[in-house]
Amino acid sequence: ARHMMARGLPEESSDAGEPEFFEVKVDSVRVSAGASVVFLRLCERPELVLPVHIGEAESSALLKEINKQKGLRPITHDLAKNILLATGCSITKIRITELVNST
Repeated sequence: ARHMMARGLPEESSDAGEPEFFEVKVDSVRVSAGASVVFLRLCERPELVLPVHIGEAESSALLKEINKQKGLRPITHDLAKNILLATGCSITKIRITELVNST
């Protein structure tokens, strides 16, 4: 399963003043009638799921990656992923810093 880290709310910050991160995994990606949502499930509290609305192109790319499907040619995120892999780097945390219009 794909795992990520999600930042907690400011009032949930650790003693050091840094925001707390929560490990999540991609539970599912759903696409219907022009709306795409990726559901992130908290690893420590699997009953909690965070819906994240994404674009059609992003949902298509995410589903291709999850299902290990290859496109005819690489696109921008494929290039970024390949550069990270080639240099031995990895992404360990993703921080959501702002919600705009409830998204």
